[in-house]
Amino acid sequence: MPDGALPDLEAAVAASAREVEPFTIHLAGAGAFRSTVMWVGVGGQTSPLTEAMHELAGVRGEVTAMREGRERNRAHLTISRAGASVDASHVAHALAVYRGPEWTVDAIDLVESRLGEGAQGHPLHTRLAAFPLGFTGLP
Repeated sequence: MPDGALPDLEAAVAASAREVEPFTIHLAGAGAFRSTVMWVGVGGQTSPLTEAMHELAGVRGEVTAMREGRERNRAHLTISRAGASVDASHVAHALAVYRGPEWTVDAIDLVESRLGEGAQGHPLHTRLAAFPLGFTGLP
């Protein structure tokens, strides 16, 4: 997103965070996109996470794409990216039965990603702000 859009994005994330109470999730299962990008799925109370993802996608101008692919856009954690010569699908298959410990999600972090600016040309991720879930600012 352009730098000038940051105030609107922060306001949207803050508003979304206020509408969601803390919830419990865990990592579960695994897979690969295009056989080179490995991911681990998210299980547990995923409804609040999914709703927040879809609401915030509208802020980023992705409303149509998210609605059309709503069933395909599920929460996940990307754990590796390999070159085209590597087939990560066999490792993902071995992790398909994985189920990690539960934890409580109590905030949404707004993170900036600058592609190619991190160590060895990897993305550089910087936490810009954290928005507590269910927080109204009132005592």
